[in-house]
Amino acid sequence: MRSFRRFAAIIAIAMLVSLIGGCGTGEQYSVEPQQVQWAEYIGDNDWPFLPKNIFTFDLYENGILLIESDGKYRVEIEGAHSPEQAVVLAGEYGKCYEVSFWSKTDKLRIARVNTDPRTLGEGSVIEYSADESVRYYSDKPGSDAFTSFMYVCREESEYLIIYTGEQQASLSIDERTMLQDSDIEDNWWIPSQYTGNIDGQGAYALGDYRWSSARVLAELYDPYAEKYPDYISKVYLGQDESKSFPMYGYIYEPEGYETTMFLTSGTHPTEETAYFALARFMQMVCDATADDILLYTLRHKVRFIVVPMINVWGVSQNHDGTAELPRSRIRYNISGGSLNQDFDDLSQQESRNVYSFFKQYAEDIDIAMDFHAADTSGKNGVTLYYNFINNTPNAVANYKTTNHMHHRFVELGYSPTNPNLSKIPGSYTKSSAYLEGRLWNEFKVPTITIEHVLHGLFPDAHSSESMSLAVEIFGNFIVQNALFFIANN
Repeated sequence: MRSFRRFAAIIAIAMLVSLIGGCGTGEQYSVEPQQVQWAEYIGDNDWPFLPKNIFTFDLYENGILLIESDGKYRVEIEGAHSPEQAVVLAGEYGKCYEVSFWSKTDKLRIARVNTDPRTLGEGSVIEYSADESVRYYSDKPGSDAFTSFMYVCREESEYLIIYTGEQQASLSIDERTMLQDSDIEDNWWIPSQYTGNIDGQGAYALGDYRWSSARVLAELYDPYAEKYPDYISKVYLGQDESKSFPMYGYIYEPEGYETTMFLTSGTHPTEETAYFALARFMQMVCDATADDILLYTLRHKVRFIVVPMINVWGVSQNHDGTAELPRSRIRYNISGGSLNQDFDDLSQQESRNVYSFFKQYAEDIDIAMDFHAADTSGKNGVTLYYNFINNTPNAVANYKTTNHMHHRFVELGYSPTNPNLSKIPGSYTKSSAYLEGRLWNEFKVPTITIEHVLHGLFPDAHSSESMSLAVEIFGNFIVQNALFFIANN
């Protein structure tokens, strides 16, 4: 991919970059290109979010063992005379740690505990539970030598113990900030108006969550393709698995674009907020004027390739549910397939259609994003849920955006001051079964899954407030990544 070939030489990205170049044609705009002050990617404040290696051999401690037997996990202290060694890392709240090592022995174990094991006497024992959030990821992309895992410190007093079964095994620990105490000053976008509810009620309704996939396109996408025929092309992708519903994509292509982004939504039809919010954001990009410098920059410098809804069959069913077809069932396609996890086998026609569409443009695509709207199940108190490939240069833009949105949620009263960080860190890599895993593992295109989380503090999912929040979340991830790639292409 063209961006990653160019990124091979990028070491530092904390810089001011002037964006220059031509504006796409569009007779509806009265502002001449040379009169436009384009948005810039600002990197002066990136340093907290850039990886910093903090590993030293001083972190090794003698006589600390991690033992697993009969399904039980414990830390045992043998004392300084023991030849056994483990790394002890005192975590700092809100920091993200990436631990990489050259070889993963069978004895390798990880523990997260609230007691500093270095303060315990010989013979002491700490019992702990296996922790899903401290787990191994697949080999580091681009290298056959590394294995890695991510760890985020979620409490004020927390210690990570890494036991390899070897004396001073080769490893490294990179630290980066997940949440900073204050927001990072940068180009942040806030919708100037409510985007409209999707319960079909009132003068400001954007639409109705019960709409079929055909109606979503007819009401929200096709009018813009007709309004801007030199900018938007509608592409037939094929029939879905049911062979009853066509799938379409839209290409938003300004003249002289400088980056290409691939956007998808509607994988889970019951997450209506996601695909309506994506539609609304694309409308706002289309209509952007020079008064909105961020969206105007996107309008003239970014080619968007959009699949508005992946599961068109599910979107077209009764969203309130029936006895024969409950709402929970339309999360899947007609065959009961989980499209979110079908991008390895490509067993379903919807997945094959999306994959084929992406593959046509893979050489030019800098980043892909898949939008969702998570319910409260298992995510109460989580302010933002996403996965992204962590070791790509644009990861800094995602850390910054996460930090910004956290402060926005606190400001709006939608988040506790100290959020649950367990769902915030991006994946290191992900299985090819998922869209982001397939696109990265095969094409090395960094892909983000972003979810508008609907927990108890947030407004009703179908309200104008919730829609505006979803548009703002998605919009800022799009804006920051677009500016990053424009600046660095």
